Amino acid sequence: MSSEYVRFPARAAWRDRENLLRRIAEEAYRAARYRLPFTLLLVSLDFCNQGTDRDLKEFTGTGLRELDFAGKLGEGAYAIGMPNSPCKGAEVVANRLRRILIDYRPRTGVAGVPEGGVNPSELLATAAKNLN
Repeated sequence: MSSEYVRFPARAAWRDRENLLRRIAEEAYRAARYRLPFTLLLVSLDFCNQGTDRDLKEFTGTGLRELDFAGKLGEGAYAIGMPNSPCKGAEVVANRLRRILIDYRPRTGVAGVPEGGVNPSELLATAAKNLN
């Protein structure tokens, strides 16, 4: 058996708003129940155009782990769910995202379970409060 391994590219699932919010709720409750980390990264863009969704989908398709998920919350607002990832991991992703999407003037906010609450609304509110 070879000591080499094959690394498959990460393909984070892109979700619509309804499925995104449902998945955030599922992961937040799972994390609280089993005392596992779950981090939500909120991305707010001051400038949006037709390429914004494409650029973010491209980033989430190659720059995230397979178990991560992302989607659009509203105009210029996106969320990335990161199961089994502490807030520090989300900060690394946020820094990469800010560099890649610099033309859109991104602001990012992070919230984790349990600090941000288990309720998805509380988690989103905490991440929004932490936008910078």
